[in-house]
Amino acid sequence: MIAIQARKPWALIGLLMYIETIAAFEVAMIYGAIGLLYKLFGDPVLVGWVITIYLLVSACLTPLIARLGDLYGRKLAVSCVLAVATVGSLVSAMSPDLMGLLIGRGLQGFAGSLLPLCFGLLREHLEPSKQRIGTGMIAATASIASGVGTLVGGLIVDHLPWHSMFWFASVASFIAVLLSIFSLPPSRPAATPDRRIDLIGGTLTVPMIALVIYAIGQIKYWGFGDPRIWSMIGIAVLIGAYWFRHEWKRPEPLIDVRLLGNRQVLIANAVMIMAAYGVFQVGPFISMLLQQTPKAGIGFGLSPTLSGAFLFGAQVTALIGGPIAGRIADRAGPRRALQIGAFIAAVGWTGMYMGQHWLELLVVMLFVQGIGSVMILGATPMVLADAVPLARTSEANGVTAVLRQTNFAIATQLCAFLLSLHTVAVGDAHYPGSMSVGLAFSMLTAATVLGFVVSLMLPRAGRATAPAVHGIPARCS
Repeated sequence: MIAIQARKPWALIGLLMYIETIAAFEVAMIYGAIGLLYKLFGDPVLVGWVITIYLLVSACLTPLIARLGDLYGRKLAVSCVLAVATVGSLVSAMSPDLMGLLIGRGLQGFAGSLLPLCFGLLREHLEPSKQRIGTGMIAATASIASGVGTLVGGLIVDHLPWHSMFWFASVASFIAVLLSIFSLPPSRPAATPDRRIDLIGGTLTVPMIALVIYAIGQIKYWGFGDPRIWSMIGIAVLIGAYWFRHEWKRPEPLIDVRLLGNRQVLIANAVMIMAAYGVFQVGPFISMLLQQTPKAGIGFGLSPTLSGAFLFGAQVTALIGGPIAGRIADRAGPRRALQIGAFIAAVGWTGMYMGQHWLELLVVMLFVQGIGSVMILGATPMVLADAVPLARTSEANGVTAVLRQTNFAIATQLCAFLLSLHTVAVGDAHYPGSMSVGLAFSMLTAATVLGFVVSLMLPRAGRATAPAVHGIPARCS
């Protein structure tokens, strides 16, 4: 293999699109098996953990890996992450029980840190005009690969042993490892005198996030007013407060929370958090709704393959959202691209909520919200790129990624909890009832609409938004 040269921007963009495909596929392929998992485990909370463990690991490791990429080279970081994800796929493929599956899924979660590294490589090697187009295309790839993962997962569940999806993932990941080693251009480490790693800032996020997610999962069993629930949440809040103070005061923090002092960065991240509680939940939630038997009172009873095909079609259509976001950003600024994407997502989810018993309307709105979702993913890093120093590009995107993944993990478990409040027995299996599905649907739709409202608060171009960060004047767009 021959390393891609910086003068070949489309080849680099194409390679990074394939690498990001691995991360999206790793998390989404399990959606195709979600109906089967309900039958196997009989509890929405347990099924939620199969998804959540991936997201939890991603959220905790993304800022650390992004920082390592900034310090020692993003190419090396990408190769190592892909290697660990490959091992995780193999562990999942060979695991006979739930515990082994969770361990494998946790290792696969390393792949969740690839997106900020890919954005950093784009900014490192491409000129600005190509960066925005490339950012939009990679964001679109992350979306469409989720659809591919759901479709392939559904095909495997319908025709092969369901563990086969992990064998497929391990082969795809191994190919990506080879491509990253031999084809990515050399990556320049950041020119910074302080090369220390903030281990305290990185490790404290693990118990903080884990306690919140575990507490949500146990509400069903212990009750909402149980002191153990609120003790865990209280401890998590205390850890979070100490972590925030530690990161704020540290000269070279792992997660530079001071960047949130820039209004542009703060609001962009707030939009991403709302998306994590809303539009980004489309994979696990809509897959469940499409596959669930109508005998439970709500659901369409589609096969894993057909439900995956609908999601895949929606993600293919959503592919246009990435370039659209890039074009709008070039002409009207990233702020406008993010606002339009959030509006389209809100329209789509409102329509899906109205069509939760009407398949045709649900599918049409599924396609609409996908375009908005990709535009949000593509426009957010563009908004951030106008506000942070080049040397901290991966870290800034890492902050956004960890907020997105953290809240996605919490929202997934919260959604699983809502779905478990009222279950209906159909044969030997238990499925979420119409009341539970309605509650979860309401939460997801409200969060998506709120994300659009928050996006309207982004500052207009030319307005000062924050003091300098690390001695470099803040910019706005």
